Amino acid sequence: MAKQIIFWRDGSECVERFIDPRCRPGIQWGHVVPQGKSPKLVYSLSNVFPQCPNHNLLHNKKDPVYNDWYVRQFGARAYNDLCQFQRDNIGTQYCLWELENMLERYDELFENHFYVGLSIEELVAAGYYGEIIQAAWKSEGRI
Repeated sequence: MAKQIIFWRDGSECVERFIDPRCRPGIQWGHVVPQGKSPKLVYSLSNVFPQCPNHNLLHNKKDPVYNDWYVRQFGARAYNDLCQFQRDNIGTQYCLWELENMLERYDELFENHFYVGLSIEELVAAGYYGEIIQAAWKSEGRI
C-alpha cells in the first residue's frame, strides 16, 4: 500500500529529475534512510520516494543528491528528525499489531486520496508524507 500512495503522491518519475540530470529510465522506490539501516522506516511515507534506478544506485554509493533534495523539499528539521528516528530504533522491528495499524492507516489514506488537496502543505497535513515530516512541519508552523 505504501508504494501505491507514494506513486500517487509523487508521480511515477524520479523525485530528483529536476535537480540532477543523471536520471535514467525506470522507477523504483528509494529510501532516504536505507532499508538495512532501519527496518522501522522501510514503509514510512516520510522516508520513501520514487527514484530512477540510477539515482537509487548513486544514493546507495553515498552520493548526496537525494539527501540534499530531501532537505530542500521538507527542511533540515524533517531530515534531522528522520535520522534521529533511525538512531532511536536501531535493531527494532515492527510488531504485528504495528504493521496491522500501519496497513489500516495507509488503506484509509489511499481510500481518501481523492478528497485531499494537492498542495504539498495539504498533503503533509493530511499525513500523505508520513508522521515525521508532518510533526516537523507542525513544529515549524508550516502547517
